[in-house]
Amino acid sequence: MPSTRFTIFNGSYQDSPTCVLGVVAGVAISLVIVNLRDIPTAVTLTSLTIGMRFGVLTTTLAGVYPANKAEKLDPIEALMAE
Repeated sequence: MPSTRFTIFNGSYQDSPTCVLGVVAGVAISLVIVNLRDIPTAVTLTSLTIGMRFGVLTTTLAGVYPANKAEKLDPIEALMAE
Protein backbone atom coordinates (compact mmCIF):
# COMPACT_ATOMS: atom_id res chain seq x y z
CA MET A 1 0.00 0.00 0.00
CA PRO A 2 1.59 3.30 -1.04
CA SER A 3 2.14 6.05 1.50
CA THR A 4 -0.04 9.11 1.35
CA ARG A 5 0.77 12.59 2.56
CA PHE A 6 -1.41 11.97 5.62
CA THR A 7 0.51 8.85 6.68
CA ILE A 8 3.84 10.65 6.22
CA PHE A 9 2.70 13.65 8.28
CA ASN A 10 1.11 11.40 10.89
CA GLY A 11 4.32 9.42 11.26
CA SER A 12 6.42 12.52 11.68
CA TYR A 13 4.21 13.90 14.44
CA GLN A 14 4.10 10.68 16.42
CA ASP A 15 7.55 11.60 17.74
CA SER A 16 6.28 14.74 19.51
CA PRO A 17 6.20 13.11 22.97
CA THR A 18 9.90 12.36 22.53
CA CYS A 19 10.52 16.09 22.13
CA VAL A 20 8.75 16.85 25.41
CA LEU A 21 10.68 14.07 27.12
CA GLY A 22 13.93 15.59 25.83
CA VAL A 23 13.04 18.99 27.27
CA VAL A 24 12.23 17.49 30.66
CA ALA A 25 15.48 15.50 30.64
CA GLY A 26 17.49 18.59 29.62
CA VAL A 27 16.03 20.70 32.41
CA ALA A 28 16.60 17.92 34.94
CA ILE A 29 20.22 17.43 33.89
CA SER A 30 20.91 21.17 34.01
CA LEU A 31 19.43 21.38 37.52
CA VAL A 32 21.60 18.47 38.68
CA ILE A 33 24.71 20.13 37.26
CA VAL A 34 23.82 23.43 38.92
CA ASN A 35 23.35 21.76 42.29
CA LEU A 36 26.56 19.73 42.06
CA ARG A 37 28.92 22.37 40.69
CA ASP A 38 27.42 25.69 41.76
CA ILE A 39 27.41 26.95 38.18
CA PRO A 40 24.98 29.83 37.64
CA THR A 41 22.41 29.13 34.93
CA ALA A 42 19.13 30.62 33.88
CA VAL A 43 16.40 28.30 32.60
CA THR A 44 13.53 30.60 31.78
CA LEU A 45 10.21 30.00 30.10
CA THR A 46 11.44 32.06 27.15
CA SER A 47 14.54 29.90 26.65
CA LEU A 48 12.44 26.74 26.87
CA THR A 49 9.94 28.10 24.35
CA ILE A 50 12.65 29.11 21.89
CA GLY A 51 14.36 25.75 22.26
CA MET A 52 11.12 23.81 21.76
CA ARG A 53 10.18 25.81 18.67
CA PHE A 54 13.63 25.39 17.15
CA GLY A 55 13.62 21.67 17.90
CA VAL A 56 10.16 21.10 16.47
CA LEU A 57 10.98 23.11 13.34
CA THR A 58 14.26 21.35 12.62
CA THR A 59 12.96 17.84 13.29
CA THR A 60 9.85 18.50 11.20
CA LEU A 61 11.93 19.72 8.27
CA ALA A 62 14.41 16.87 8.67
CA GLY A 63 11.60 14.32 8.62
CA VAL A 64 9.05 15.74 6.19
CA TYR A 65 11.39 16.93 3.43
CA PRO A 66 13.01 13.53 2.72
CA ALA A 67 9.66 11.78 3.18
CA ASN A 68 8.05 13.99 0.54
CA LYS A 69 10.92 13.30 -1.85
CA ALA A 70 10.64 9.56 -1.19
CA GLU A 71 6.88 9.65 -1.70
CA LYS A 72 7.34 10.80 -5.29
CA LEU A 73 9.74 7.97 -6.18
CA ASP A 74 8.78 4.59 -7.53
CA PRO A 75 9.86 2.04 -4.88
CA ILE A 76 11.53 -0.25 -7.41
CA GLU A 77 13.55 2.60 -8.94
CA ALA A 78 14.57 3.83 -5.49
CA LEU A 79 15.88 0.40 -4.54
CA MET A 80 17.73 0.03 -7.83
CA ALA A 81 19.47 3.38 -7.27
CA GLU A 82 21.10 2.08 -4.10
